Amino acid sequence: MKPAFKHYIKVENGKPVGDPTDMYSAHFIGENQGLEMGADGIPLSFEPYVATPQPADPVNWKRSHKLSEELTKVDKVWTRKWDIVTLSKKEQKAIKDVCTARIKTDLGYTSWTWDDVRGTYVAPSQPNPEDGAVWWFEEDQAWLPFTINDAGEHVKAE
Repeated sequence: MKPAFKHYIKVENGKPVGDPTDMYSAHFIGENQGLEMGADGIPLSFEPYVATPQPADPVNWKRSHKLSEELTKVDKVWTRKWDIVTLSKKEQKAIKDVCTARIKTDLGYTSWTWDDVRGTYVAPSQPNPEDGAVWWFEEDQAWLPFTINDAGEHVKAE
């Protein structure tokens, strides 16, 4: 039995043209353009298309996924593949700049340093799990128990 697909793309001379469309639009286009229709109500010049979901983020912060511009046919179905690309120095700097603004400017954690391997700022020391809920207090250079005041600020617990 032929599988039921929800999206199709028009194919001319063995190459996809235009953008993928839902099955109802493909049927409507076929009727309006007088295309030869298949038994399933989809024009014979349209072939199945399946969107490939974006994979999980790469482990390396300097890399990202990019959806391929070209459609490829796999097992009689058209799709776009995801490629892993290395971010440009400018893109890496933009990520670091956002992190810097948050850590150094917004939070005032001037003692934290950039870890280029992990792509994040790290505190001079890591909290101990046995200490429970703690917050970094720059003036003390320590992870300490905290409460949140009415203004939503973290303050040292007494």
